[in-house]
Amino acid sequence: MYADHYIEETSQDTKQGLVYVYTWVGTIYILDAVTDYIIETRVRSYPLSSIFKLYYSMIYFIFYRNLFVRLRSYEQFVAIQLASSFWVCIFHPVCMTRIVYRTLVYLFGISKTYEEYKRQVGRGLFLRNLAENVTMLSFLCWVNILYYGPNSKIYPYFQFNDISHDKYDHGYTVKASLGIWISELISNFINRTICKKFMGHHVTKEALKDLKEYPELIVAFVLVMVHILQDMLLSLLVLHFA
Repeated sequence: MYADHYIEETSQDTKQGLVYVYTWVGTIYILDAVTDYIIETRVRSYPLSSIFKLYYSMIYFIFYRNLFVRLRSYEQFVAIQLASSFWVCIFHPVCMTRIVYRTLVYLFGISKTYEEYKRQVGRGLFLRNLAENVTMLSFLCWVNILYYGPNSKIYPYFQFNDISHDKYDHGYTVKASLGIWISELISNFINRTICKKFMGHHVTKEALKDLKEYPELIVAFVLVMVHILQDMLLSLLVLHFA
């Protein structure tokens, strides 16, 4: 409901943007945790768990990317991205610690070994990074196609027709989005380095092992990404029937 209200509004401040982002963060993490628990304890399928984790990451980042079209200044872009990058750089390394692992064992009785648990957290980071890059590339493509293309009239969301903010336009959004993408790549590098140096877990190598062990995941990942990207564009359509 808040997401619909946020998208309908023509002007939002930094506080509203942060609420929008972290409402989605909380929702996605809760749904992901519940789904992961059901699959791990009932279905017991590692590939299926990976597919759903990518699915939820894609959903979150699609809404996060479309938030960029509603921001009004570089200060808002910086505030939103600093909050996101700070969260990324501390969340996964902290989750990999033995303290968090023992706490989860005590509270929820998880049966994984510590190494299996680290592998699961690392997989989550890899899939998050994959969703980040895919959605950002897609956003930059569709924000240009829908701005210049013949279907622009049915996507007013991307027309930047906000006369109260002169600097808020197509070029402004593209430049700021590219800046955010660069900052995400840097924060992800820092995150993976921390996991490798201090937690003894190489995120990329472990992810490649998973893909070699379950090659069908590659096809499944592609289908999930195409499905989510397509559905999101359809949800942004504005049709006026006579």
